[in-house]
Amino acid sequence: MVKKIFSFSTYSHNKKKNNFQFPIIGIIKKTLLISLIILIASCGNDDNIQNAVPVIEAQSFNASESIIATEVIGTVKASDINSDDKLTFSITTNDDNLFEITTDGKLSLASGKNLDFETTTSHNIIVKVTDGKDEASAKITINVIDFNENTAPAITNQSFDISENNTKNAVLGQIAATDAEGDALTYSLTSQSTNFSVSSTGELKALVTLDYETTKNYTLDVSVSDGTLSSTATITINVTDVDENDAFITTWKTNSLNQLVTIKTRASETGFTYDYTIDWGDGMSDQNVTGDITHTYATAGTYKVVIKGIFPAINLSEVPSYIRESLQSIDQWGSIKWKTMKQAFKGCTYVKELASDAPDLSNVTDMSGMFHSASNLNQDISNWDVSNITNMNALFSHATTFNQDIGNWNVENVITMSAMFQSAFNFNQDIGSWKVGKVLNMFLMFESAFSFNQDIGGWNVSKVTNMHSMFNNAKAFNQNIGGWSVGNVSTMTQMFKNAESFNQNINTWNVSNVLLMIEMFSGAKAFNQDLHKWDVSRVFSMRGMFHGASSFNGKINTWTVTKVNSMLRMFTDAKKFNQDISGWDVSNVKDMAWMFQGASSFNQNINKWEVTTVSNMANMFAGAVAFNQDLSSWNVSNVENMFRMFFGASVFNQNIGGWNVSKVTDMRTMFYNATVFNQDLTGWDVTKVTGCLSFDVGSALITNNRPNFTNCSP
Repeated sequence: MVKKIFSFSTYSHNKKKNNFQFPIIGIIKKTLLISLIILIASCGNDDNIQNAVPVIEAQSFNASESIIATEVIGTVKASDINSDDKLTFSITTNDDNLFEITTDGKLSLASGKNLDFETTTSHNIIVKVTDGKDEASAKITINVIDFNENTAPAITNQSFDISENNTKNAVLGQIAATDAEGDALTYSLTSQSTNFSVSSTGELKALVTLDYETTKNYTLDVSVSDGTLSSTATITINVTDVDENDAFITTWKTNSLNQLVTIKTRASETGFTYDYTIDWGDGMSDQNVTGDITHTYATAGTYKVVIKGIFPAINLSEVPSYIRESLQSIDQWGSIKWKTMKQAFKGCTYVKELASDAPDLSNVTDMSGMFHSASNLNQDISNWDVSNITNMNALFSHATTFNQDIGNWNVENVITMSAMFQSAFNFNQDIGSWKVGKVLNMFLMFESAFSFNQDIGGWNVSKVTNMHSMFNNAKAFNQNIGGWSVGNVSTMTQMFKNAESFNQNINTWNVSNVLLMIEMFSGAKAFNQDLHKWDVSRVFSMRGMFHGASSFNGKINTWTVTKVNSMLRMFTDAKKFNQDISGWDVSNVKDMAWMFQGASSFNQNINKWEVTTVSNMANMFAGAVAFNQDLSSWNVSNVENMFRMFFGASVFNQNIGGWNVSKVTDMRTMFYNATVFNQDLTGWDVTKVTGCLSFDVGSALITNNRPNFTNCSP
């Protein structure tokens, strides 16, 4: 018997391989006897044939943006090798729920939904297909096809109001139209007009000044186009009558689209009631306004603003600077009964013109800061009645151009003129006849009034208490004010500081009530007058009093300075000063730092000064190149600072070896370049000195005469 093996393999539905072998045992009488032996090489847990998964591929469809929900966009395709299975479709991921699909795959727009090519040009969804047992999914793309849906622009008949006497090219407003597709619109007049113009963007302007009594209204036909289709409408312009004789009128210039202008009032303050009408000059107006109001100008331009009614005050100091700078002129004050002018136009830097009529100031007492920083203001206001004003503080402060004759103003009720002409660079008018007998405060009155040099010697200043910085930096002022009665003044701090030209005899002034003379003549380069008649017995600070008064060498030997506690920089750089002040009682002075620094002529005997309370002598004689006086009697036991005390004092060489310097901590450069100094200082107690760098560099002091420094190296 011949034995052979026949082998083959099969695959189940789940792709598991099955191997089969058939041995052929023998052949008897042409009858084949086959003994089938099935050897299973490998099999799964279930050898029955299983269901096949449906197949679905990514697909795309095109849909017009005008499609409606009942229209089928397309049918989604899928397949299944089990031909008897029924396939069912559904959407698992839906872009904004825009789409629906039937169970047999017909794709459509969901009810109530729309496509818009301009918003989105394509949408992606995920569609699932199932045969009841297994399922598959694929991305379906719907491309939106643009549909020309243009419609004509929509415009309605409109009307605009404009007050008569408008400025030429005044903007009335913006003609309104819409376009469903959002296309750019172009406007035009369908017929020519010499009175009005319409720009391509729809801005309506009055080309001429209109007059209510001549023509009360106008009509224009306007066309608007989206480039393809156009529409027309009738525009009516109503001219409103204005009785301007009693109105407050101003002109404003805006520089950008939709710029704001705010009229700031004092309605929040006690005693201020408002009820006014305002015409904005662009065809818009507001009535019965009771406080602040803001208006938006659609386009840049020049506008006349008319205010009528109860309007007691304006306060532009509190609006943003771009609004203040938009005010160009005050055209008419009208019959408005003003209650205050405090800071009314402060910071209105572009106001160049004022109305020829005068404001009604009969109820006004406060003009403080009215034209502060109105740097272009220079109009005639001589006809103003200011007889009730009590406060002129900073009235023309920083009004740098102003130089008008106001000499006839009645200022007899004014109490404060502080900073009135501060930094009014150009002002130089005759105000010598002013009656200032009630004024208490002249602080900063002419500070930096560079041009002012008028005769005010006849002023009655007997009630003034404050002359702090009155002529500070008034570079041209040099008038005879020696006859002033200043007996009530308590501070003259910086009164003539940097008054470079001033050199008048004021020796007879009664300064007996003055407490402060800080930097009084500092930088007064020309001043050189005797002041020995002054009673300075109440003054407690003379700090920097003659600092930089390079010409000063007046007599002051009789002064009683017993209350003075600071002489810091008193004669610094007073290059010509060399008066006998040996009799001064300086026993109260605590600070003499820089006192004679750079006082290159000073060389007086001040050995008898009682300096026991002085704690600071830094730089006291630095650069005092003429000074060489005996100071051996000085009790410097409380001095802590001698930094640069004799720095550059090139002739000083006095015996000060007996000084008690036990409290001094700083002796740096004390004798630096004191070229002849060589005294025995070995007895000094310098145990507290921690700073002695360059102590005697450039001096004649020999090493053996140095103090015994233990805490620093000279």
